Amino acid sequence: FQVQNATGTQVLNVDTTNSIVSVQGTNSNATLGSDLMLSDTNFSSDWSGTNWTNASTGATHTAGSTVADVYSGFTPTANTTYQITFTFSGASGNGTDYIVPNIGGVNGQNIYAASDTNETQVITTTGTGSLEFIPSTNWAGTITSVTVQVLTASNAALQVLNSSSAVSLQVRTSTDTGNSFIGVSSGESNTTGTYNTALGVQALQDNTTGYNNTALGAQALQDNTTGYYNTALGAHALQDNTTGYNNT
Repeated sequence: FQVQNATGTQVLNVDTTNSIVSVQGTNSNATLGSDLMLSDTNFSSDWSGTNWTNASTGATHTAGSTVADVYSGFTPTANTTYQITFTFSGASGNGTDYIVPNIGGVNGQNIYAASDTNETQVITTTGTGSLEFIPSTNWAGTITSVTVQVLTASNAALQVLNSSSAVSLQVRTSTDTGNSFIGVSSGESNTTGTYNTALGVQALQDNTTGYNNTALGAQALQDNTTGYYNTALGAHALQDNTTGYNNT
């Protein structure tokens, strides 16, 4: 027999001949909205911050202040997930100084690298605070591009509730059959990533386009977005990795 939703789409099928139960999900891939930035590369308007020089070619921070460079071009929505992608260069990469994006009152991950042409982070807001980039005191570098898009998470194809009616297990698939995501929120941000395997609550939660990653354990590779060929074994393993690759 079959169970269909209100639009007539099959969501459950029981094949009694072959003893197979099939569950079909909807919205199996996360989706991205349009870019919210008025300009991805021109920082001469709508940006302001102490020790920041905002020009048409980028935003440059001079060491000596932790004041953020704040963007006023749009107001974020509370309780909304955003994908932020930015490019920067000229930093020391000394492992101490960092730059971190913040949107809606929530920090992303500190980035200690000297440069990155495609740093991508997924942040869920709690308020409506502006997009900003917060440097450590001695971080000196230049941000040359920023894009911001609303990310709508994929739906789970199957979820299991515990005795308190709370969701305790979810299973997600994607249009790419090489992905397997098992665990609450596991793989929910995946847009086009392929050949990823995640087992554990929030494992590979923020993965968007990353591929060939294996995450086993609660929050393993949770913040990975575009990183690839990473293997994380154990709770919180490689949790803060965003774009790194070939890590074990």
